[in-house]
Amino acid sequence: MKKTILYSLVTLAMLGSAGIASAHNTEGDVEVKASGGWGLGGLHRLTLDSRADVKAEFKAEHKDADKEDRAEWREKMKDAWKKRWADFEAFVGLSMEQIREERKDGKSMGEILEDQGKDRSETETFLEAQAETKIDAVVERKDLNDDQEDNLRVRIYAFIQTVLDRWFGND
Repeated sequence: MKKTILYSLVTLAMLGSAGIASAHNTEGDVEVKASGGWGLGGLHRLTLDSRADVKAEFKAEHKDADKEDRAEWREKMKDAWKKRWADFEAFVGLSMEQIREERKDGKSMGEILEDQGKDRSETETFLEAQAETKIDAVVERKDLNDDQEDNLRVRIYAFIQTVLDRWFGND
């Protein structure tokens, strides 16, 4: 009996490891990385390059940048994040601090949105509009062909549906 339980646990651990290893896969030109985490039950990043490639590209483009150029770039990135947070706060109708407090009190993101009068459809429209801006920037920056762009859009819209399912439950 003890051997059966031990073998079962070892097998389960091996299958779990295989699942984690397969979470990093590449299809076509779009790489999808998945890792466990809190909140959405996992963080899914959709990128066109590996993290190392992005860093190398950034360093090559900015190798001659001085401290002022780097500081300017950092401020630009901070401003972009602040705008995204402000857009989300405006959509929800709560500040990020208020959202954090609601989450600490045990509410799901879907419950918070519904309390603010937002349904799944409105949230989907908002997230897709936010995604469109990012997709268009990636398509332009990476000079993607039509197939690559279509693949990216399909994967991001699928990710949005995953987020909505987690926030609102499967309808």
